[in-house]
Amino acid sequence: MKAEELSAMTASFARRLLEERMREPINRRRFLGAAVRGAWGLGGLAVLGACARDTGTSGGAQRVGGTLTMVIWEGYDDREATAPFRDRYDVTVRPTYIGNNEEIVTKLQAGGVGSIDLVTPYNGYVEVLHDAGLLEALDYDRIPNSAHYIDRFDRPEWNTFDGKTYSAPFIWGTDPMMYNAKFVEEPPSSWMDVLDPRYQGKVVMVDDTLGQIMIWAKVLGYDPPVQLTMDQLNQVIDFLIDIKRTQARAFAASWGDVADIMARGDAWVSTGGWEAITNFAAAQGADVRWVHPKEGDFAWTDSWCIPKDAPNAATAYAWIDWMIGPEAQPILAKNLSGGVVNEEAIDRLDEETRSIFPYDDLNQIFEKAPYYPMPPREPGRYATLDDWNTAWERLRAA
Repeated sequence: MKAEELSAMTASFARRLLEERMREPINRRRFLGAAVRGAWGLGGLAVLGACARDTGTSGGAQRVGGTLTMVIWEGYDDREATAPFRDRYDVTVRPTYIGNNEEIVTKLQAGGVGSIDLVTPYNGYVEVLHDAGLLEALDYDRIPNSAHYIDRFDRPEWNTFDGKTYSAPFIWGTDPMMYNAKFVEEPPSSWMDVLDPRYQGKVVMVDDTLGQIMIWAKVLGYDPPVQLTMDQLNQVIDFLIDIKRTQARAFAASWGDVADIMARGDAWVSTGGWEAITNFAAAQGADVRWVHPKEGDFAWTDSWCIPKDAPNAATAYAWIDWMIGPEAQPILAKNLSGGVVNEEAIDRLDEETRSIFPYDDLNQIFEKAPYYPMPPREPGRYATLDDWNTAWERLRAA
């Protein structure tokens, strides 16, 4: 066997091992019903060159098709919304579902660069990934549907640095409290209601560092909730540890787990939320709803980003364009109770989905649930993002 053939075989074997590692679930949990999102097969060979369209990349022309390896929030590979694209281009999706944004950073830094095609960070984490040198700048000319962005999602300051844009926003929402209407007749009015004795052992928490600290910093009166001294940060963590020890039934690894736990009736209220949990729980026959407590919560926008050296960048670009387009957006919004980013998609929303957010005046929702910047990255007066992650480990271990 020639040396170059042996080298190629060795590289191929190493690549397959890495891909298998990347496809291992971060959180051990069963998938939710296929009515909400697909359970994709993880085996099979890439079918490159199966479609009719060539797309130029830095490495030369590549055909759209084959396998897309993703590290994403659960539900973002929605089977219904993506079926036309997958069928047209013979695309196989290999997702790894995350429980928090830090897992995207960890996966990419632990060998994922060169093996992952797409990631879906929260708006604040786009800059974190950019600063770590983990993302490719996006060419919006290769994403025609970007021309139809609602203004606030067209190159916002959180995804554009030095004139280059590093993400394509595709869905947004808020972080409300979830409650099981079968057991909770009146929607809770305050986040502090989770301390009510009737909810002892009926509260579900979620392993979401950024979101949970922001919510409960607001509850404790710290606003903006991303500017916390170390003493204030420790107060928030101590408060959450008390909830975990005295009130919580479960500390869920992901939003899918929250939906499972609440759908079973094991927990009745949550310490954080996502509108899509209503849909996930409904697929299991449960009536789980959301409410915005008086202390408020926050808004988020998730994006598609292409990591450095993505192996199937041409297909990643085509996927992004499809996912922000007017065909996929209404389906994603319905199935995930999310907000659309495409102007042309608004009129295609069904009445119930359109009523979730006031598209005629989106300021209404962002006043109740504003965007917040990330915690500081450099040491100074306030606790840094690294401090937040370290403090959260104390909560995990409690």
